[in-house]
Amino acid sequence: MLTSIAAPRKKKPLQVGILALAMTVIALSEEPATAQERTPLASKLTPGPAVEVISPQATVVSTAHYQAHLLLTCGGGSACYGQFPKVRRNKMLTVTRVTCEMAATPNAHYLEGYISLINAKGGTLQYQFLPADYVLPSYSMVHINRAVDMQIAARQHVNVILLVNSGSTAFALCSLTGKLDTLG
Repeated sequence: MLTSIAAPRKKKPLQVGILALAMTVIALSEEPATAQERTPLASKLTPGPAVEVISPQATVVSTAHYQAHLLLTCGGGSACYGQFPKVRRNKMLTVTRVTCEMAATPNAHYLEGYISLINAKGGTLQYQFLPADYVLPSYSMVHINRAVDMQIAARQHVNVILLVNSGSTAFALCSLTGKLDTLG
């Protein structure tokens, strides 16, 4: 018994040109987004081109696991802050995780937190925000455990800031985890 197989029919090509053109016209005719009011975090930023940081090419001689812990300064106000040590010469630190714990007065509410990459001259190169992962409201405890991706070159360092919008901070500590490369 022979079975015949029909050749597949040719389908008309999908015409997306008109749809793409219509979407482009709609996108270009919309009003541009307006800037939001400045906040303390953005007070040093100015509108303009994006800042691009590209590390120079280097040979990695060795790699070691990196972990640093820091007890933050909490002055009883709305912020806890701290500065991790600068990366030494011929080293490159890649931070892959940030964990923090902060305690505040009862009924305090966690506002935001972030780590910032600071260059040798004190300028901010990058921010990575740290939303709360777990909050114990009755004790005003905040736990943060975030995957991040930040490369810190020689003479650069990381700052961390945790903020509450009501009440005051009591104590906080943070850890950075990643790898430390020795460059040749």
